[in-house]
Amino acid sequence: MAQTLEMVFKTGQGRTYRITLDDPRLDLQPAEVKAFMDLVISVNPFDIEGGLVEIAEANIIDTEVQPLQLV
Repeated sequence: MAQTLEMVFKTGQGRTYRITLDDPRLDLQPAEVKAFMDLVISVNPFDIEGGLVEIAEANIIDTEVQPLQLV
């Protein structure tokens, strides 16, 4: 099963902006994610209209792939 870390921010324009990272560490702590998200907001490295201004949420998403037999 694959996992993805999804970090969702609010922009100054009232929209949401998502950053996803594949295969996060199994021992990843919420405080580490929050600290990183705070850093992203303070540095504002993306050209987003209104900038990233607030943390909305963070999620670990589990994905299970089931291949189809195409005969």
